Amino acid sequence: MAVGNCTGGSATGSVTSGPDSGGAIYVPGLGSGGTYAHELGHNLGFGHAGVLVCPDGIVDGSLTADWGEKGTCKGSEYGDAWDVQGATRSWMFKPLSSPNRIRLGWLPADRYEVVKGAGVNQKVTIRSRDNESGLVAVQATDPTTGRTFYVELSQPVDRDKGIEDPDGRITEAEGAKLRRGYGVRILRYVGKGTSAMVVPTAAGSDGVRNLYWSAGETFETTEAGLRIEIVSNDGGQATLRIGTTANGEEPLRAPAPAVAGLDEDTPAHGDAGDPADTATADPAPAADAAAEKPTDTTTEASTPNLASSGTDLSIGVLGLVLVCAGAGAFMIGRSRLVRTRR
Repeated sequence: MAVGNCTGGSATGSVTSGPDSGGAIYVPGLGSGGTYAHELGHNLGFGHAGVLVCPDGIVDGSLTADWGEKGTCKGSEYGDAWDVQGATRSWMFKPLSSPNRIRLGWLPADRYEVVKGAGVNQKVTIRSRDNESGLVAVQATDPTTGRTFYVELSQPVDRDKGIEDPDGRITEAEGAKLRRGYGVRILRYVGKGTSAMVVPTAAGSDGVRNLYWSAGETFETTEAGLRIEIVSNDGGQATLRIGTTANGEEPLRAPAPAVAGLDEDTPAHGDAGDPADTATADPAPAADAAAEKPTDTTTEASTPNLASSGTDLSIGVLGLVLVCAGAGAFMIGRSRLVRTRR
């Protein structure tokens, strides 16, 4: 880790193949906890958290070639405000989304439901993604394409409380109007499988797409091999009905593998560099000027434990910052003591 003006005002972290692969973080000045958390996520093997934006009212589809796919959809690189790998906010420690927690092995197998194969018709109830017990996510695979999607529920509790001023706020990205808010989130990996993107709804009569799915809405993949119906969302849990086509074919690709234990390194990060591995620096933490610090923030008592839930990088990052600060103070004091003795 290097601290100083070595990055020209932007923070940079190397994307590795996993937590055992090392990595480097370069942060201008002392940075913020949110910035350290984001860059540490790159060292753990994650790209950025974005939004999938498909044309002409299409909900699902492949991205363009610069993302490593062969479609016409675009990606908003930092657009997922509900993930630490999205745009950084200096005052906020965001959680990891479910696909990244599953990929690292931080979400045990009994905490998420795996749906795969042809001819499935299954009802699943999930709790808020920061809940420390019960099912909190679904991993569902379209049998016609092999593409895997992840479903989670965001509620105004724990680390999701007060996140990104979500009360109907509308942003614009890649020519689309996007509404933030709590609800069911559907995500998938893109490109080489290091960056995750949230899949918004189709545009409503007001021309705005929601970044969350509500009760009564149904997501269907472009090949119609996978359907995810949001049956209900109340009482801190969401009930889903998940179905796959009966005539599934051999998958074209498998879900992103777990990254623990791998040691292959990629030299840079950034979704623009995700398929091509070119150096890309993260913008300053307050890139979204319209975002204001929420007055109601989470308390220490509501912070989940990293070891038990795997939802939060902030605990480790805060410890890292405190250790570095303590070490710096110790070295300054020791230097002064030596000069005094001389």
